[in-house]
Amino acid sequence: MENKKKFVHELGKLLGKYVYRLNVKEFDYQKDEQGEEFVLISFNDGFQKKICITGDSELAVMQDVAKRLS
Repeated sequence: MENKKKFVHELGKLLGKYVYRLNVKEFDYQKDEQGEEFVLISFNDGFQKKICITGDSELAVMQDVAKRLS
């Protein structure tokens, strides 16, 4: 879990820095009581997206995020 949390944080920094049109403020890793894992993406305009990443590898996390941001 700790590796996925760090990966999500670094992915958010990367996208926020290099993909300006996304207007990304931050990425946050969340895990609920049932063990489901999510990326919560916060944008500078206050909008948020929640993406399920339960069971995802790092590559799958990137794919899921890219799908939801496109």
